[in-house]
Amino acid sequence: MRVSQLCFTLVASVVSVDAHIALWDEGMYGWDPNDPNQSEPVLPLMHLPFNEWWFHGYIDKPPADGKIMNLPSGGTYHGQVACNKALTSYGQNDYQQTGIYACDGDGATGGIGAMHTSDQWASPDPKDVKGCGIAIAYESDVNKIQPADFTVISVNYTCPWFKNVDFQIPSDLPPCPEGGCHCMWGWIHAADAGSEQNYFLGYRCNITDATGITPLPSPKTANKCNYPTDTSNCTVGAKQPHYWYQAERNNNPQGEYDPPFYNNEYGFINGAQTDLFAAVGGNESATTSVSASASSVSASANSASSVAASDAFGDSQPSTTVASASESATSISISQEGTTQTTVTVQTTMTRSASIAAQVAIATSDPSPSSSSTATSSATSSATATAGSGKTCSVQKKKRHLERLINSPDLIKKHLERRERRKERLRKRRIESGVKIAKMV
Repeated sequence: MRVSQLCFTLVASVVSVDAHIALWDEGMYGWDPNDPNQSEPVLPLMHLPFNEWWFHGYIDKPPADGKIMNLPSGGTYHGQVACNKALTSYGQNDYQQTGIYACDGDGATGGIGAMHTSDQWASPDPKDVKGCGIAIAYESDVNKIQPADFTVISVNYTCPWFKNVDFQIPSDLPPCPEGGCHCMWGWIHAADAGSEQNYFLGYRCNITDATGITPLPSPKTANKCNYPTDTSNCTVGAKQPHYWYQAERNNNPQGEYDPPFYNNEYGFINGAQTDLFAAVGGNESATTSVSASASSVSASANSASSVAASDAFGDSQPSTTVASASESATSISISQEGTTQTTVTVQTTMTRSASIAAQVAIATSDPSPSSSSTATSSATSSATATAGSGKTCSVQKKKRHLERLINSPDLIKKHLERRERRKERLRKRRIESGVKIAKMV
């Protein structure tokens, strides 16, 4: 046996007990191009101050110029996770790279010690590994990046187990800025397979062939839930990586023996995170957009009664004369990120038996430090007299209702729900009215 083989055999026997795992890529911060047996990046992180766990303490050791982790938009990043660089294709000796698992080892347990799992060695379908994730920050200057800037874009439920691991990349990611993006790889193992630890490594990265045009929404902390069985507590949409079990700057409140994972237990999809732009209700929402498409209702009958309604302001009014009502598109958008902005535009045109024209313009603002809101609304009502007298719309009532709407996202949501119910009732009435008219004819 050659000396180099003997040395590696001795190292491997120790690695299976004491070593851990890293995702190896030349775009990694802390990468040593002169050490084919590099292992320091696999060391776990626990109870560390921010500057020591952030980028694994390698923020001042960037990758070499031109070295970058390339993530293909809509494709698959083929990565290598291992307890030592020597086991990967970046190693020096081919005979060290023949294993299929993230760590090698002798005996019945193989390299399970490094992977921190209770799964049986060589299992084709491990269940106790808790997944790894890749996140991205759209910032080329590493010194400007904050923990909340990273968004998890891909997860592999069975990582780390096999050395060669695939991460599917979403197809709707926007291009990176000039100078590239930054990515991170994270992993937290099961509580029953070793002391509590976190793993975090940073990379210079780029999204190749990116065609997305919408910036990623601000990510939120991933809540513990049970996707997809019970999603009631899941953080739907963009999620941050798990910053956990450190001395400072943690974002996950889970206790020491209840670690967070990159899998369904925290709402992550296995593969590309295709819900990055999904709307999230309640306080978890970074950006919520609700759009109500244009709807029009008309009813007419010869010598028969008809019903016409406009619910743009929440009221419905019958008419005994021939009438028509149409409601223009109603668009409501709410963005919440320390600042709330609401814009409501409603236009209603009615033909009624009395003549009225009114315009209402409302602008309100709240300069409080926690949130500010600016709303502009306009309502234009025009009516042309046809015959007789009828009930007119109350401008003041609409004004008060609109003021309540623009200051309460909850009321907006309820308003849209009521609107849909009324539209359904009106549809049924039109059907019933048509049946009656048909019978009369």
